[in-house]
Amino acid sequence: MAMWGRMKTAGKALLLAGGLCLAGAGLAMAQPVDKVTQPAIEILDPQISYTADFWFSDGAGNRQRGVVHHVPGRERREVTMRDGSRQVLLVRRDEGQAYLLMPNQRWYLGLGYEAAAQLAGGLETMTITRRAIGPDEVDGVPATRYEATGEGPQGRFTGDLWLSEEGILLQAAGSVTVDGRVKTFETGLTNLRKGSVQADLFDLPDGWSGLQLRNLSPEQIEQAVRMIAMMNSRR
Repeated sequence: MAMWGRMKTAGKALLLAGGLCLAGAGLAMAQPVDKVTQPAIEILDPQISYTADFWFSDGAGNRQRGVVHHVPGRERREVTMRDGSRQVLLVRRDEGQAYLLMPNQRWYLGLGYEAAAQLAGGLETMTITRRAIGPDEVDGVPATRYEATGEGPQGRFTGDLWLSEEGILLQAAGSVTVDGRVKTFETGLTNLRKGSVQADLFDLPDGWSGLQLRNLSPEQIEQAVRMIAMMNSRR
């Protein structure tokens, strides 16, 4: 379950930067024209379906690559680990659920969406303030680069965001401060393909074993995950 710690750290960075998923309210009013403040989940849930390769790198030199499938309200991220095993994160904000899938073991861990959002740094209450720097390009896709700061109950983000004309977060780079510790990161998309996404990619597979923690608090989930990791290490 070492993936859990990496997923949590990466999730905080992505969400604070404006980068995992899913829809929110309108833009704040009475602001300078060149500066906009909005809920972070607005940036993370563009109202367009797409598939892309993604990468994430932290300041310690750790790098992950995978594939993301996105439709409004739903997202699937697949990562292949160094040992060849696969991990899949399903986020179903439309159903109030999230799942961590381990295809090699045909096993899953189910979470309530709100608890998962809190574990990822307080997604639902984060805000991003961004100011346009100018036009740019990411992997051949036209983009606008923004200077941005993010504020949430568990941390702060400072850095740059690159958004496509449809609002897809193509790239983000900067630092997050969580519990007084500063961590740098970069993340981005390549091989972006806009258009319909196969619907059953967002469904929980039939016949798998799993543990449903939907009714537990974030603190209880942390404790349960630690216990699962201990049991797995003894096998």
